[in-house]
Amino acid sequence: MPPRIRLLDRVVDIAPDLAAGDLFDILYRHLITQAPADARLEFERNAPALPAVKLTGERGLHVRCSLSPGADPRVEAHRLLLESTLGGAPNHCVLHAGAVAAGGRALLILGESWAGKTSLVEVFLQRGFALLSDDYAPVQISDLRIVPFPRALGRRAGAPAAGAPPLLARDWVDPGALAKLAGFPVPVGAIAILGEASAACPPGSLRPLAAAQSLNQLLAALRNPGGGRGDPAESGARPAPEQVACLAALAASVPAARLARGPLEAMARAAAGLLG
Repeated sequence: MPPRIRLLDRVVDIAPDLAAGDLFDILYRHLITQAPADARLEFERNAPALPAVKLTGERGLHVRCSLSPGADPRVEAHRLLLESTLGGAPNHCVLHAGAVAAGGRALLILGESWAGKTSLVEVFLQRGFALLSDDYAPVQISDLRIVPFPRALGRRAGAPAAGAPPLLARDWVDPGALAKLAGFPVPVGAIAILGEASAACPPGSLRPLAAAQSLNQLLAALRNPGGGRGDPAESGARPAPEQVACLAALAASVPAARLARGPLEAMARAAAGLLG
């Protein structure tokens, strides 16, 4: 039976040819489910034009993307899968962020790609925190809780090939082998935004942010603007009003700070202090 994975409110069958090898198993091992599928991700080799990957399912889901010559179908399938499920989630703000939990509260870790989110998440896991997410943190609009999304942790590969897509430029690690995984949604307790050190914010230290500054950072990290209204990948897509309200409430209710990059242990100590 092909793997079947749950991505928020979607359950997707992965066609055997895309699931061949161990990439999808490594990435989504802790999201595999036996629940009935409402969508299927597959590879069209015999299409009239170029080969393509497509995702079809209930609720009018039908997305297809042609592959350029020589493209790895797994890479495009992975992108299509995330954009069409997490990217179109109507009841969540999906943030580009890591998230760990302790004492019934979550720490959100925001930062640009390759900023060091995964490395910091791993330090927290070594300190006994539970993993919520390494890269995509879905916040429920209804109650500001983070839904666990325990995809594999993507460590930066030592020397990725020039032009290698991010999916193949990382070493993927099973988070269950490193620490416990959060099993239920957890309320956000604090937000840390990774940034460069400066004279005003030395390496490994915090600089508190006002609610308006925190909101700007949260909006910049939003990966499903529109909440399923239209194409999430469309240039210029704007957050839905309920998403803005959700993130504004989050920014106003929990402490947030800029965390200057430096020694990871020092960063972890400082960020943990935000939770009190």
